[in-house]
Amino acid sequence: MQLTYYVAPWDADDAEQPPEEVQARDGLRWGYVAADLDRFTRMALSRQIGLLAFAPAERYEIVWSAVALALYEADRQPAPADLITAGWQAITVAIQTEARHHGRDLIRHKGTTRRSYVMYWDAAAPRHISSPENGIVERLAVDQIWPMLTAGQQEALAALAVHGSVAAAAQALGKSTAAVHVIARAGRLRFKQWWHEGETPSLPWGRDRRRSEPATHCPAGHERTSETSYIKHTMWRGKPKRQIVCRICREERRAGGRS
Repeated sequence: MQLTYYVAPWDADDAEQPPEEVQARDGLRWGYVAADLDRFTRMALSRQIGLLAFAPAERYEIVWSAVALALYEADRQPAPADLITAGWQAITVAIQTEARHHGRDLIRHKGTTRRSYVMYWDAAAPRHISSPENGIVERLAVDQIWPMLTAGQQEALAALAVHGSVAAAAQALGKSTAAVHVIARAGRLRFKQWWHEGETPSLPWGRDRRRSEPATHCPAGHERTSETSYIKHTMWRGKPKRQIVCRICREERRAGGRS
């Protein structure tokens, strides 16, 4: 491959390699000179787009080192485009690594802080430092916001905190699971609004993955065991679905169809 900014007579695949005296010129391999490394480095930097995580001098050193390494690791005459690409890839990887170490998200939500970074430094790190600020702020906030909730919301949230699940809290309060879920959700939203008083509340970052105990009987009342039921894997709207099928109900439907 021939490029307009660099002409190498041995660039073709079947061309002879340069003589030894050419390879040793300026102490570089394959006939390249120090000015070539500088030019390739600057061309690789000109291709860089997006976040600039390093100072200009540091970016230059990263790319120059990658270009020189690619030159001396090559077992045959490398093309200028190969050296430029090596430098560009090196600065790209370095920027991605630096951004990840500092919590910058460059994949899903570009320019924002990664959720895992916030979770670690805002939740885990305070456990290992001496400042009690977060704990004090949270306790004061609970004491100030709790009276703002309705009596039903306080009751639902307190029961949920004690019993650990919506089903257990509903049983303790003598209410339906759906009712406790709705009341507790309204209480959380109201608490968040007061916590972010004067600001727009942030959206939930995760989801409640707590699961109730699996049903021991099918809707018809038949006990679910390994002999009376089995798991059927199907697809629903392009997504896998797991369904528990009762063998007794299936046989009853078949018998009803034959009759």
